[in-house]
Amino acid sequence: MSEDFDMSVIAFKNASATDLECLNRYGIWGLIPQTPIKLPGLGRFGRYQFNQKQLLSKCALTIAQKREVIFLSQHFHQIDHFEFFDISVSVDAKDVKNAYFAFSKNYHPDAIALLDLGEFKSAMEQVFHYGQKIYDLFMADSNFLSCYARVVQRRDEEFNRSLEAQRHQANIDDMPKIKTVVGLHGIKVEKVESEPSFSGPIYSPPPQMSKEAQEELDARKEKLKARLNTNLQAVKINPNSHVIQSSSAIPQANQVFVAQTEQQRKEQAKDFFFQGDQSKGRNQWLRAYNQYKLAVEYDPQNQKYKEALEQAKIKINQEKALEIWQKADEFIEIGLLDRALPLVNEALVLYTDDTLVLKFVEAFKEYDQSACIQALEQRIIQSPYHLDLYWQLGQLYLQKNQITQARQQFEKMLSFDPSEPRALKMLKKG
Repeated sequence: MSEDFDMSVIAFKNASATDLECLNRYGIWGLIPQTPIKLPGLGRFGRYQFNQKQLLSKCALTIAQKREVIFLSQHFHQIDHFEFFDISVSVDAKDVKNAYFAFSKNYHPDAIALLDLGEFKSAMEQVFHYGQKIYDLFMADSNFLSCYARVVQRRDEEFNRSLEAQRHQANIDDMPKIKTVVGLHGIKVEKVESEPSFSGPIYSPPPQMSKEAQEELDARKEKLKARLNTNLQAVKINPNSHVIQSSSAIPQANQVFVAQTEQQRKEQAKDFFFQGDQSKGRNQWLRAYNQYKLAVEYDPQNQKYKEALEQAKIKINQEKALEIWQKADEFIEIGLLDRALPLVNEALVLYTDDTLVLKFVEAFKEYDQSACIQALEQRIIQSPYHLDLYWQLGQLYLQKNQITQARQQFEKMLSFDPSEPRALKMLKKG
């Protein structure tokens, strides 16, 4: 307990010097993170992104248990002790004992000794030892528990005030600006300043090309011009009828040329495809998309080119969607869900996966249940074996008092995993 530790990181406003001195004696175990992990609109795991392959690995744990193990093992000393046990801040030792009792049922070595834990065995042992250490410290010194709880409360109060200030500032930024102008006969009037509007797209200059790229582009232009001149010489217009001669009237030499031209188009398509693969390797997806598109135009029957074009399109939409999600997260963080919802809808149209849909539901399930239900139903069609999708859908149906539909979701969960504890518990309740 004599570890030296810089307590400036937990010197929250209104936290007493006595409490901070007490926590300092416990070194890293007295550390309190700057912000809580559970932000407004987000669940227990905050923004943590899980590895779906790891969640689907075979062992005796349910997906919910795997999430808990992964999250806790990755957040030692990054979440406060009450967040670790998933309880409200409390100075009552009884609350800590109850939380530890529930924790032990899932992590105590005797409780999991006969289970096939697979790759999660080591993580569960580490999580148990970490939780045991917290419990022992709290039980050994009630003053430490009291000091820790008071400072966490000060931290949360300061954080909530900061969020409220951000909400207030966001609302102010949205208010129309008023300026005073002198009107007729020198009378002062207030006028709302409006943003300038543009009837057309905003011009942005094209990016500067390197000397080598410009030379390559000029060479390609000259090559295309030469090919065009050759085509015009090969396919001549009949001066009497002013129409292109039929294929039966084209001389044999020209028919050979047409075959050569078709082969040239395939060769050109191959070049475009190769260039697209190079751009893809550099993670330049927009350029890759344009080059794959040219490959398809030159050789429209080639399935490989079409698949590459579709992959590039998906990747571009994914990157754009994630950019929009980042903007939406800023509003979700400060509780402005009405501002975040249009952005999230736009992002989900561009690209979606299981994680993003569950993130959407977690943020908006209290704000727009119908939209969440629709998003889950559509995603289940694409990902019919993801149990968390059925679980969230069942919970939403229960909130809307649609019991039959909720039971159907829990029954589907059991059809995939007969031992799924959440579904068993809900169906047992009736």
